[in-house]
Amino acid sequence: MDVTFPFPFPPYDIQKAFMRQLYQVLDQGGFGIFESPTGTGKSMSLICGALTWFNQTESHRKDLLVQRIKQIHQDLDLVQGEDEHEEDWITVETRKRERQNDLRWLKMELEAIEAKEEKIRELKRRRKVIVPKESVQTANSEFDELFRDLQEIREAVKRELASCSGNGDQVFDEEEEAVIVDEYLSEDEGEEGDSNQVDIEEKPDFSKRIFYCSRTHSQLTQFVKEVQKSPFKEDIRLVSLASRQVTCVNPEVKNLPTNALVNERCLDLQKKKTTQHARKETNPKKSKGPGGCPFFKQKNIALLRDQSLLQVMDIEDTLAQGKLIKACPYYSSRMAIEDAQIVVLPYNSLLHKPTRDALGISIKNSIVIVDEAHNLLDTIAHIHSIEISGTQFKEAHKQLQNYMERYRSRLKAKNLLYIKQLIFVLANLIKVLGGKVSGDVNQEIKANPRLIETYELLNEAEIYNMNIFKLVKYVGKSKIGQKLHGFAEKFQNAPKKSNQPEVKKGLQAFLSSVKKCPKGVENTGQTENLDMAADKATPPKSTRSPLNFIAEFLRSLVHMSNEARILVNSQNTLAKSSIKYCLLNPASQFKDLVDQCHSVIVAGGTMQPISEFRDQLFVNAGASLARIQHFSCGHVISRDKILPLTLVHGPSGLPLDFRYGHRDRSEVLDELYRILRNAINIIPGGVVCFFPSYDYESKVFGYFTKMGYIEKLAVKKKVFREPKRSDLMDKVLRDYSLHCVKGALLFSVVGGKMSEGINFNDHLGRCVIMVGLPFPNAHSLELKEKMKYLDQTVAPTDQGRTGGQVHYENLCMKAVNQSIGRAIRHKDDYASILLLDQRYQTPHIQGQLPAWIQEHVQHVNRFPQCLPLLSQFFKSKIN
Repeated sequence: MDVTFPFPFPPYDIQKAFMRQLYQVLDQGGFGIFESPTGTGKSMSLICGALTWFNQTESHRKDLLVQRIKQIHQDLDLVQGEDEHEEDWITVETRKRERQNDLRWLKMELEAIEAKEEKIRELKRRRKVIVPKESVQTANSEFDELFRDLQEIREAVKRELASCSGNGDQVFDEEEEAVIVDEYLSEDEGEEGDSNQVDIEEKPDFSKRIFYCSRTHSQLTQFVKEVQKSPFKEDIRLVSLASRQVTCVNPEVKNLPTNALVNERCLDLQKKKTTQHARKETNPKKSKGPGGCPFFKQKNIALLRDQSLLQVMDIEDTLAQGKLIKACPYYSSRMAIEDAQIVVLPYNSLLHKPTRDALGISIKNSIVIVDEAHNLLDTIAHIHSIEISGTQFKEAHKQLQNYMERYRSRLKAKNLLYIKQLIFVLANLIKVLGGKVSGDVNQEIKANPRLIETYELLNEAEIYNMNIFKLVKYVGKSKIGQKLHGFAEKFQNAPKKSNQPEVKKGLQAFLSSVKKCPKGVENTGQTENLDMAADKATPPKSTRSPLNFIAEFLRSLVHMSNEARILVNSQNTLAKSSIKYCLLNPASQFKDLVDQCHSVIVAGGTMQPISEFRDQLFVNAGASLARIQHFSCGHVISRDKILPLTLVHGPSGLPLDFRYGHRDRSEVLDELYRILRNAINIIPGGVVCFFPSYDYESKVFGYFTKMGYIEKLAVKKKVFREPKRSDLMDKVLRDYSLHCVKGALLFSVVGGKMSEGINFNDHLGRCVIMVGLPFPNAHSLELKEKMKYLDQTVAPTDQGRTGGQVHYENLCMKAVNQSIGRAIRHKDDYASILLLDQRYQTPHIQGQLPAWIQEHVQHVNRFPQCLPLLSQFFKSKIN
């Protein structure tokens, strides 16, 4: 394969090999598993390899279409002239129709390509500097006036109808009218839901795009900056997607504490259900435009969309432009998807089909690149698992009950039917947890956590004979979840039967009620994901109506019943209890990508074990082994830049056994102290010591403090601890960095905030020490069921280890690999790695270390043998 890859600088040999393999996978329409350690230029290799193939194929796409159209015309002429005596006329006519249908689709695709090319040319022709704010606002005035007039007419008609009503219906103000659900017609009733109607065929999308996904907003931003440095920056159309909480530029909305509240407030402003709007309706002369978000202006949004297509901008660039021209970056990015060639987004958003559909994303014939994919299977399972607390079931039941009683006279029969069914379902799910509808969330119940099948939950809740799918559809179509949000905001804690309920007005009253939540509101760190995937996976406790999350939970019950389990987590109170839908087979949700995409690439610094991605992800999702390729490369650093050591015995000869039942013993903790004390006397700069859990780190630190060991360690290196609170991370890292020049020791946790995404390069991490192996809790009901499922569905290894055992070890070693990968971040970096546990020398554990570490690892029996190796290693670097 003779392909020239444009590159911003002379590439390493491993980068050339990476790009050649990537080009081959894309050219064959295959699936790739790419492993390239941090510091080897993986992102730039992905960019240049993928875009080289993409540009070459797109440039020839029109020519190929023209040739195929010409060939079909020739075939049709031949069919027309065929001797009717040689073939019957039915065969001839059938072949003719098939070719005509092919011709129609080819012409449609060619016309779509030409139309898009003309659209982009026109966009470039009228490219201009940002329009002054005053001009943009003036341009929007006509649209705003028209929208306000339409709204005024609509509200006037409603008031007139209400005043003329002779059936005794209640009359409500405009704010309450907005929360009453409209008449609902199901799929087999009325014109809107007529099952005999033919759906209007959607316009086919022939565009081929690259979807680049990573885990966090910061990783996506870093990728976009790499694109800006690449040779393709002038010609590629790239758009970055993020949640409202990340992209919102309206101060009134963006500072709300959770993504769910930001979403709800944004939609409220668009619907003009604000006090400001009410004032404008009563006295429009006092306002230049309608109520709502000042950044939700269609022409401004379109202008921002055009700018993002004409130059590569990351999220920060888009936010800055949005503030300047008073345009919403969230909606401009969504509008730009249609004309973008690269779409950059968190992988939660692409892997969750309802989110894809909500964003209008089509993955057909596109290329999906999932970076930082080491935990992809667990991530897919997490996205599609959903947990509802007893508090949320109780709150939704109370809201629906109050809502029905207040608006009973205004609700049509179909609405009443579905609302009563929802109330019935919620009441029975509360009973499944052991609670009572009449009690409060702190009522005492019997603790009885258990795992059951989905059909068992349906039977126990006595809802097996209900059409759950229709019920979920009703929640979505009627938007009753959003209606309940507005109702709860206005009538929080309203008495069931009262003509003058207590009204809680305004956002401040709402937020004050949130602060009274017994557990408080805590940011889970998911807000960098797009709205539906992030909020569905972990429904925030602060949202005013949890009904939409409950509907998603119910939707899960009617799908994949054999590949999921229900965790009924009954604790001693309803508030502490929950019901969780647990997905056991992530491949079932990956199948759409395997079936529809041209190619799927999963990449990471370490992708071990490869068999997990090959068998449990691709093959289980329907991919053939012939289409799956694996690429793995070593590190760019030379052999003398890394010193990985596994250790069996400590300084006093005690075996290093950090298994759960042994690691708390005082003699083990004393031995650990002696290792740290001796090691930091030799190792310069910063040392990062990883523990299996926060609990164990706390025990070690407490014991070290009690014995005076912390003070002795601090004589050589100042000791820091990883905080549990996210808001303290920056300060700890800043202080640690400042002290690393003289020497610092950082106690961190595997799977914590510093084990992923933090670069301990150069003097920040001259040594990474792993204390024990971070195996997950073997008593977890979810983990036990997952292992049992894999035992039944995955063939044992050649060594006889079952699928469940392999999964259990994989969870541990993937966490280890991420932690030790914090050091060695570029080709000139150097560091040592100490693996403290005798189990690191067993073949099946050592075999799961990254290849670039395996080939350099040295096994040491006794700790004194480590000291000269460490001393010589660092002495050679300093000299």
